[in-house]
Amino acid sequence: MPRAANDTYVRYFSPRWESECMTHYGHILTGNRAHYCPELDDIPIDETVPEYEDCCCFGYDDPDESAFSIFAIMAMALTAWVALMLWLTLT
Repeated sequence: MPRAANDTYVRYFSPRWESECMTHYGHILTGNRAHYCPELDDIPIDETVPEYEDCCCFGYDDPDESAFSIFAIMAMALTAWVALMLWLTLT
């Protein structure tokens, strides 16, 4: 059975998974995030295929990108609050 590169155990994939991977990619996907993606018409994907970049099933992969988005949201909220306080003060 296929085995992912960093696994310490053997993964067993269903015949359907193996068949659909062979149909779409010519090999069986064995990545740690192997799944059927509902956003991509339920095709099998994992982190080794280009389609994975369009998948949002696992959220952000890059911790720096995730942290940046949180700080960006906080900065926008603070800016809106300051603008509101300034407007209330001036009116």
